[in-house]
Amino acid sequence: MQVDEDLLAARHIAVDPDLPPRIACFWSHLAAEKALKAYLIAHEVPYPKTHDLADLRALILSDAELVLADADLQRLNPWTIEGRYPGDVPEATDAQAEDCLGAAERVVRAVHLAIDDRAPQ
Repeated sequence: MQVDEDLLAARHIAVDPDLPPRIACFWSHLAAEKALKAYLIAHEVPYPKTHDLADLRALILSDAELVLADADLQRLNPWTIEGRYPGDVPEATDAQAEDCLGAAERVVRAVHLAIDDRAPQ
């Protein structure tokens, strides 16, 4: 799944001292975004063209199978479009890259569990 590849890229970037932490934040956001869209697709929920994780989360009906922390989505959201360009958000720190990576891992894990639970046995 591309989600897992994006998360793997974020992990590698986050620990490479030669790469800016903002890139790990961006790839972390991308992994979470793709995971949420995969969940919506699996549940046949149409979604608008957006990168906003809170907007995508709002489309998910109250569903006990998918538990997401709003704090994780808020932590990742600034790193979508704005995070790509210098000056739009402050430069990320190594700690922020680790925080974003952790948030993305939690989102991806939650979606994997929810989708895998729906798969026929």
